[in-house]
Amino acid sequence: MNILEPRAIVASDTTDGICGKNYFIPDYQRGYRWEKEHVNKLLHDLTVFFRNRKPNAGNFYCLQPIVVKKLTDTKKTEFELPNPNEDWYEVIDGQQRLTTIRIILAIMKNLERRWSDEYSFNIHYRTRPALGAIFDKLSVKDTANGSEAIFEGIDLSHPDIDTYHVRQTAFLISSLLQVTTISTRNFSPASSSNISSTTATIPTARR
Repeated sequence: MNILEPRAIVASDTTDGICGKNYFIPDYQRGYRWEKEHVNKLLHDLTVFFRNRKPNAGNFYCLQPIVVKKLTDTKKTEFELPNPNEDWYEVIDGQQRLTTIRIILAIMKNLERRWSDEYSFNIHYRTRPALGAIFDKLSVKDTANGSEAIFEGIDLSHPDIDTYHVRQTAFLISSLLQVTTISTRNFSPASSSNISSTTATIPTARR
């Protein structure tokens, strides 16, 4: 039986969270390809939600479902995953949303430096193992044209297609945050518990 449950981005007293976990993107998943319209829609929806949300009303914004399967020790070894003693979840569906959330959290963490590492999560991409480390290199700098996302110490002059789309999404989010009503307060650990995704966990087959 599949386990279907709501999970907030950041865990609350009553709801488990997406943060603080390890996610594995297998090679049968297509690469990260969110375009401008996808990012615009997500940030627009979040802007409307936070603008209309009533404090302490118990309402929340729900992302589309994310389907995961907990990996066995054998699979973790086969995929050569880092920190094999920790739990890892294979993402069956929803990696586009998961990657975008990770980008948003990386930007928000940079803007709100009080955030600790627990307000993030790890992603390991089977086809591009180095891509998972790019989020910790993301920072936001003030320029003459406003805030701009940059990647410290990474040569992006000739990026692969996945890195290109991650970079474009980061640039777009950092610029859109300047013209929306979303602030770092909206993505604070407390407020992020109001953003959830219905997560289906497929049980690992026993052998």
